[in-house]
Amino acid sequence: MIIPYASYVTSPGVEKSFSIVSGIRSVSGYPVQEVLLDRFTVLSGKDRSVTVRFHGEASLRIPCGLCLTPVDVRTEFEAERKFDPDKKTDEDGYPSDCFTPEGLDADRLILEEIALALPIRVLCSPTCKGICPKCFQNRNDGSCKCGDGGSETRMAALLKEAFDKSRTDRRS
Repeated sequence: MIIPYASYVTSPGVEKSFSIVSGIRSVSGYPVQEVLLDRFTVLSGKDRSVTVRFHGEASLRIPCGLCLTPVDVRTEFEAERKFDPDKKTDEDGYPSDCFTPEGLDADRLILEEIALALPIRVLCSPTCKGICPKCFQNRNDGSCKCGDGGSETRMAALLKEAFDKSRTDRRS
């Protein structure tokens, strides 16, 4: 949704709340199931600035970091951002791509905040066993035909070599 800011820039002290239905369908490549905004307010400042405040939550489907099973993730986001529409920058002077010739792109602002609120790592459960590096079987679904499923991986070989070298160095 584009919010026209021309009327806010010319009238300082004007505050307006908007009811926004977000059109965001994906964040960082992950499908968005729902975005709920309970507040979206625009306030004009005396210095021709525009301050935007909003709060909401989003539901996304993100793959588990170990087994790639889709996980429904709900994240809360909140922001207060000040912009200079004349220079098309934020309060720190950084250029912002939230501006269009028609106004401020609310979806772009919301998208940025959702991306910042995403967890660093998502797991389907705290006890997720991951995927076998040899046969790619999801270990949560049962054991694979590889036996222990990973003692012969390249990383295991490197760790074994490093461990053997450190033991040899300590003996000398």
